Amino acid sequence: MKGLTRFLDRMPQWLRWALFLPVGIACSVIVLGVVDAGFAMASPGPYRRTPGVTENAIDAFIAGVTRVLFPAVVSPRPWPVGIIMFALDSLLRVGPFVYMLVSYEYMRPRVPAMVPVVAAGVVGGCLGLYLVRRALK
Repeated sequence: MKGLTRFLDRMPQWLRWALFLPVGIACSVIVLGVVDAGFAMASPGPYRRTPGVTENAIDAFIAGVTRVLFPAVVSPRPWPVGIIMFALDSLLRVGPFVYMLVSYEYMRPRVPAMVPVVAAGVVGGCLGLYLVRRALK
């Protein structure tokens, strides 16, 4: 981690501001792709098209961690970027579920399956903020 932070410190600040979001999100997508490939390889028989609650919750947790951590570490101001990314990730995770619950009555019985996914994403974002804080020291 020290080598990465030294490399980032030598990078011009304007370049870090230009690259923090695309590079951070790309790294998050790569990590999520590896996790999904791991799920596909670990599943017995043919891979399901619709993942279960456990798989969705694990994906949400890892997405929460990586979407907060990677852009914040690349940016010149990690702590404010981490907080903003946590807020955006949480809103983008909760928003569709709230819209579905308000707009579609038949989705209301599915709330117990949605709660673990949202909670795992928020906990992952909190872990990402903690790791950003640790990376600053």
